[in-house]
Amino acid sequence: MYPTKTQIIILLHWLNLCRYLYNEMLADRKNAYNRCGIELNYNQQAGQLKYMNLNRYSQVAQDVFCRLDTAFQNFFRRVKNGDTPGYPRFQCKSMYNSFTYPQSGFKVLDNGKLKLSKIGTIRMFVHQEIVGKIKTCTILPTAISDTLGFSVEIPSVKKVEPKTSIGIDLGTSTLATPSDSTVIENPETPDKYDSKLRKAQKDLSQKKKESNNGNKQKTVFKGVYRNARNVRKDYIHKASRILADTYDQIVFEDLQIKTMVKNHHVKMVA
Repeated sequence: MYPTKTQIIILLHWLNLCRYLYNEMLADRKNAYNRCGIELNYNQQAGQLKYMNLNRYSQVAQDVFCRLDTAFQNFFRRVKNGDTPGYPRFQCKSMYNSFTYPQSGFKVLDNGKLKLSKIGTIRMFVHQEIVGKIKTCTILPTAISDTLGFSVEIPSVKKVEPKTSIGIDLGTSTLATPSDSTVIENPETPDKYDSKLRKAQKDLSQKKKESNNGNKQKTVFKGVYRNARNVRKDYIHKASRILADTYDQIVFEDLQIKTMVKNHHVKMVA
């Protein structure tokens, strides 16, 4: 997205409000259970919205309650399955980085712009054609760049019998080894960012925490890290695209990574 300076301020303000609301509702759940033994649910908490004057599209706030409720559902599911539970945590700025229009309040215009309720019309660049009915719009605003993603409901795809198949063995020293004896190497481009990352991280460690210079350097570090991450994602996407276009069926081995790590005969390569 390419919002104006005023829209950037509004987007970041909305993000901070969503994070604040998430943490407040999480605190309410903890206090209700610790003090009164009461377990609050989505409907009980969402009912408070009509008493709040948030000055933003209501469904964006409702999605915050849905995220919190999903976090608790996942927590109870892991407890039931005997997994490491991981109780829902309070969200800091680096952890809570998006908000969502879950059903309505947004519209993709024919002139390549996006209309958001209570924010306005924002110019955007669509790098991939949107196929299907748009269901949700998720916005990731930052001080450097703003991105968005749509989830869509696609029409049912007719199943066909696969004519060409290939097996993929994922590795560490190489990205993957297909069964046709070719090798997909790990991307080399992110190595170019190693020195930049080390320098940015070193400079950040020398800055006073939460100072103006520290926050500026943190933004620089995030920018370098994001560039390196995007280069790797782009490389992996292109490699997977080639395989998807070439073969009808791709098979992976169902590995139990946690079990493999416990085996002292297996050496994990960094």
